[in-house]
This record gives sequence, structure tokens and C-alpha cells, in this order.
Amino acid sequence: MGKRLEDEQIIACLLESGSKTETVKKLHIDPKTLFRRMNDNLFKEKYRKAKESVLESVRLKLSSQMAAATDTLFNIMQNEETAPQTRVNAATSIITYGLKFAEMADFAERLEALEKGGRL
Repeated sequence: MGKRLEDEQIIACLLESGSKTETVKKLHIDPKTLFRRMNDNLFKEKYRKAKESVLESVRLKLSSQMAAATDTLFNIMQNEETAPQTRVNAATSIITYGLKFAEMADFAERLEALEKGGRL
């Protein structure tokens, strides 16, 4: 019988490969082994926390670039030397994502009020 892999090794491979099938191949383990581990409550909690950590890192990285991305779209939209369709696409993106952002902000505000037991 081979050496038991640590949870962290399996979790890292799951996060890197993005699939259970690839994880089984890369780690050279029996699919049943992975299935058993993924049904273990402690492993599930570790995996959930690891995924949350990765998502938080990505969210922070994206958030840090939002102003620059928005500036780029504004510059493209306002540059009269840029092709008209490209300017329209930039304007459309600004409107589309601006509306989505406003909706999400409104939703977050309403959710917070509900969680505090307040009124909408």
C-alpha cells in the first residue's frame, strides 16, 4: 500500500487541475480514494476554506484593477481617433457593467438591512 497523501496535497491538486479526474491522474490514486476523502467532513471543510481563499485572492486582484480598467474604457470611448464601433463597445461595456454594479450595490444594501432586521 502506498503512502497516504496529505489533505493539503490533494486539495492543492484539485485547485490546480480543476477536476477530480485530473487530480486522480496527477496523484496516481484510485478514484475511490478521492471519493472517500471528499466525503470526509474534515476534508470537505479544508477544501471549502481553500477554495474561499483562492476566490478571495482573485477578488482582491480584480478589485485592485477595476479603476484602471474603467479608465481604459473611458479613454477608448472618448478618443475620437478610435474606430466608432470600438468606442460604442467601450460605451456599452461602461453602461452594462455600471448598471450591474449599481444593482449589486442595491442588492447588498437591501440584504444588509434585512440581516439587521430593518426595513427596506
